[in-house]
Amino acid sequence: MKELSLNRLKGCRERVYKEFGHLYIHEICTRQIQKFINNLAKTGTNKRTGGALSTKSQAHHLNLISDVFNYAIKCGIVTDNPCRNVNTVKIPPKEREVFTLEEAQEFLNVLIEEAPPKYKIFFLLAIFGGFRRGELLGFELKDIDFETGVITVNRTSLYKNGKMEVDTPKSHKSYRSIKLNKAVIQELKRYKDFQDKEKIKVGDLWKETDRLFTTWDGSPMSGNTPLNWLNKFCEAHNFRKVCIHSQRHLFASVIISDGTDPRTAADILGHSQTSTTLNIYAHSFEEEKAKRVEAVGSAFILK
Repeated sequence: MKELSLNRLKGCRERVYKEFGHLYIHEICTRQIQKFINNLAKTGTNKRTGGALSTKSQAHHLNLISDVFNYAIKCGIVTDNPCRNVNTVKIPPKEREVFTLEEAQEFLNVLIEEAPPKYKIFFLLAIFGGFRRGELLGFELKDIDFETGVITVNRTSLYKNGKMEVDTPKSHKSYRSIKLNKAVIQELKRYKDFQDKEKIKVGDLWKETDRLFTTWDGSPMSGNTPLNWLNKFCEAHNFRKVCIHSQRHLFASVIISDGTDPRTAADILGHSQTSTTLNIYAHSFEEEKAKRVEAVGSAFILK
């Protein structure tokens, strides 16, 4: 089973033990496990959102059960793993709240005028680069070429083992470079000057990590910090509440509406497969396709 976070593993264990803990392993069959997985896909199972558990979360539970059976087979307790014939339930993706272009422009206007330097840069990069949260938090100054305006994803920063840790990007395609808007580069230069001044103020207490986004003493910024700030910012200025990943979807929608083909869009977004881009942004591609078909109709006049 792939490595899970302690909190996620704890949740899996609790549900699995509650369902099967009173049974001997040879009493558990495929039908019972499938029923358990089906129940995970019902509304209300996810206590945090009130919805169903995602297909991925169902798979985590199934993998945990399967690992137990595989161990039991090695020990000679059972001869077969009933999980082999169990299927997860596909959950339709929930439509994500995303700013319209008009809302995004108004958000940017207020962001430039009022946001602290750190958050201004964070959300400028989120909107103009379409980066994942972990990629944003993992950026270091050396990843930015201030002359060419190119920024490169070389790592992610994720919460593991009770602290923020550096990790490799999501896939080999996630290693990528994007040329930024000149205005964003100018803001980055101003931010670099601001951060240099902050280092001087803190003095010997500053922890040199080269990170773009840090706490007051140079330590890597926590993964929840940007979202907490965004929620307060949206509430204070009457913006619709959106999540950080919504900025990535906005970025994707804009490049697709501009005519970017699926393969190029996948490369820009750092998806390992073009099919991933097509699945996530199918609606955007269909809209763009419809516009192009309509263009043929407007090119000719039927009498």
